[in-house]
Amino acid sequence: MSIGTSASVLLAGLLSAPALAAQTTPTPQRATVRSLAGKWNACITDEGRTGCWTYEFKVNGDTLTGKDITPSGREDAMVEVRLQGDHLSFKTGNGCTEKGGRPCSVVVSGTYAGGDQFKLNLDDTDNSRQHTVSLTRVTRKS
Repeated sequence: MSIGTSASVLLAGLLSAPALAAQTTPTPQRATVRSLAGKWNACITDEGRTGCWTYEFKVNGDTLTGKDITPSGREDAMVEVRLQGDHLSFKTGNGCTEKGGRPCSVVVSGTYAGGDQFKLNLDDTDNSRQHTVSLTRVTRKS
């Protein structure tokens, strides 16, 4: 092989290296309905007190359901649970105070933060309170 041919082969290899690297670079993990199954914890500090609770997500086919569990064991079903891309949203009744005997709800929405975390916004619209929390996986269900 001549020097010119060797140089051409070397140059071709160098030029194709970035393309090969791009093909082997892993894509970032994304949230999926199935990846949410299991228990997740969240804690909030409000008025000098910290409270933690658990969200438990269940998967049935492509449908995501779940419940909100307080430390005292009170459970409330999540409704309108949706995962669109990396955006999670649902409604629950735990964590809000009823006014005049009527039930209230908390609108929860947030974004997948990678690994086993979501960043969530809690909007207790009935009581005009809003909070931001991190949701961290406790257990994974297959």
